[in-house]
Amino acid sequence: MSKFFKWKILMIILIVSVFSRSALVGSDPTIIPTIGEGGIIPTIDGNLTSFDTEWVDSVILNTTISGYDTSIRILSDETNLYIGFNYTSVNYVPVNGTSYNSTSDQNLDTHDWVALQIDNNLDQKIYGSPSNPDDVMVVDQMMNSSAYDGFANGTSLAYFADTAVNGTNDGDAVIANETISGDDHLVYEFIKPHDVVDEEGSDYNLNRRILQFKISLFFNTTSNSSLSKAASSQWFSMRINETGTGIALESASNTTISINIVGDDTDGMYSGLNTSLSLFGFDTTVVTNNFSVNVDVYLNIFVISENSVISEDQFDALKAYLELGGKAIFFLSNSSTAASDDVAEKFNMDFLPNEIFDNNETMLQLTATDLVSMPYLGETSLTTNTSVSAMTFTSSAFNTSSSDNKTENPYVYFQDYHMYDLFDTTFEIAYNTSDGQIVSDDISLGVSFDLLKGARVTLFPSTSMISSDYLTMEDNLIYLLRLLPWNSRIVNTLQMNSVEINSHHFNVTDLLSITVNVTDEYGVDVSPSVMSSLHLSTTTIDSTELTGSASIYSGTLNITQDGSMTVKTYAFKEGYGFAEGTNKEILVNEDVSLGNELSHLSVWLIIIFIASIALVLYIIMKTKQ
Repeated sequence: MSKFFKWKILMIILIVSVFSRSALVGSDPTIIPTIGEGGIIPTIDGNLTSFDTEWVDSVILNTTISGYDTSIRILSDETNLYIGFNYTSVNYVPVNGTSYNSTSDQNLDTHDWVALQIDNNLDQKIYGSPSNPDDVMVVDQMMNSSAYDGFANGTSLAYFADTAVNGTNDGDAVIANETISGDDHLVYEFIKPHDVVDEEGSDYNLNRRILQFKISLFFNTTSNSSLSKAASSQWFSMRINETGTGIALESASNTTISINIVGDDTDGMYSGLNTSLSLFGFDTTVVTNNFSVNVDVYLNIFVISENSVISEDQFDALKAYLELGGKAIFFLSNSSTAASDDVAEKFNMDFLPNEIFDNNETMLQLTATDLVSMPYLGETSLTTNTSVSAMTFTSSAFNTSSSDNKTENPYVYFQDYHMYDLFDTTFEIAYNTSDGQIVSDDISLGVSFDLLKGARVTLFPSTSMISSDYLTMEDNLIYLLRLLPWNSRIVNTLQMNSVEINSHHFNVTDLLSITVNVTDEYGVDVSPSVMSSLHLSTTTIDSTELTGSASIYSGTLNITQDGSMTVKTYAFKEGYGFAEGTNKEILVNEDVSLGNELSHLSVWLIIIFIASIALVLYIIMKTKQ
């Protein structure tokens, strides 16, 4: 084989490799693709053959349904979602058109039909839930028939049409089939509007940021068959492409999170949490029925479900974790549980169970003005740059009257700390007690603690914010996506880059000069408060707040005692927390001033000399006697 021929083969391989890779660009199976510039909007006609025109920008998801190879394509524009798929069936049962009931949009004879099911609350249930039904688009195997828009809410084993509950029929679907060599090749195309205002129906809304769907095939059944009789694909989870552009110490994909559900989650109440965080790039693991602190991850999320218990040994493990700078988020059970009470008590708060009402509503609806301004809300985010404009959830509350009282509770787990109230609760809150008591002072719907040793802990007195029925409501997920990098301390932190003192040896009454360099995690000046103190064992000799400009801060400490001492420094800025500097050890000598500043040795020699003279005089006097 000639060298020229070898090079030719290598060039062909290289070209094929390049084109193979380029074909994957924009085809991230976790991102809903949008039609590119100059792209063609798909025509819903049951024709998927125009791959290079209408569906050129789509993501292709290959799967099998009941043993049949199925290829699903998904695409989006500003107003609609487009899903097309095809499969090959040897058991295709055509529709008996004479039995089609145009009033009910159903054909009650046995035949094949298909449903696109969108999981609105991300619980991956077959039937959805009464409070958050799944959106369904159904199409019969009948040429030129109209698909119907429906929903599944778990109150029945079948779908309901939106029009049956005074809703509107939104979206459409078309089927086409072609027989090749005895096999039926079936093609479906769906179109669903992104944001439909249908108060009676349960149409999906892309404002929820996440789309979770599956395809269900009904072979040789009636149109009102039980959902359990369907042959379905797996659930596919995707999100819109709104990754933030914020800089962080670690990317989201390197941010490991342990989701610890303390109790059982057999009903899938929190399944959407793991799905959502994974889709936005976080490396998550889920632990159920146990309270375990994972010291090897960036963040531990604890979901305290009803009837859960946390032992003292487990609290000791949490204490040790936080003493070393651990990071945690707690979502406490809405109802009174021993675990929720105990967690609140550890942070010197009272847990007030049951519901909180605002204007006699069972759900809290908070707007942006109800959110306390924290850096992670207003700055460019690692995961999403979408702002939080509204949140909806049910909640209990904390009584925080003792939490921030440094005389009653000077330390959280033996550390100095700062507590943030995450919501502005100046609006009237009614605590749902038997006597209808109104409480408004020192009541919080969420708090965070910045601990001196680097730990960050956030506590919410409710699990509803992350439950499947609420997680995708309003901007609940967006708030969580912004909170996680902050709580993990991969954004908005302080670092003390250097600590300098003028000497390590001093005399009493000397002044100790100290200079420190403090910035945020990227070396940018954020103007924190900087403190320095001098300690002799457990006694504080002197302390002062350092002053400065840019990132350099300096000051002096008064030395009033002798001994081996320690110079300690720390910086604090609200929203950024604490940063400790390296301790500096100094030695202070006793200050002896005899006019000529004689050394300790000279003083002892003088004393000995005087004593010797006195002894000689005493002996002489005795001799004369």
